[in-house]
Amino acid sequence: MRKHFMVLMMVVLAGSFMGCKKSLEEKPVDEVKEEAQQMSAEELQEKVNEYQAALEAKKPEIEKLQKELGKGLSGMLSGDKPENAEELEAELTELQASVKALEERMAIYANELKKKQAS
Repeated sequence: MRKHFMVLMMVVLAGSFMGCKKSLEEKPVDEVKEEAQQMSAEELQEKVNEYQAALEAKKPEIEKLQKELGKGLSGMLSGDKPENAEELEAELTELQASVKALEERMAIYANELKKKQAS
């Protein structure tokens, strides 16, 4: 019974963590700015770290899609494209937009952190 409880807790925690990544990029920029101004330097650093982890998690996905699309050097030389290239391109575009949103929000926290550390 205890093992089942532990497994359930791990699944819940993993699910909530994955949900956090999505909400990180969807949080309105104005809300991020307001929140950042009210945070301590330690809290800001934690947020920056959280965003960096979310960005790092997306790198393998992007690299995989680029490889499948033949966007690497070998793909460019051969000119080969997969049959589902349009679908892969759409997925890559979505991931790149997600990365851009994460970077934009992380920069807000990082800039506020710099201000707090300077004062």
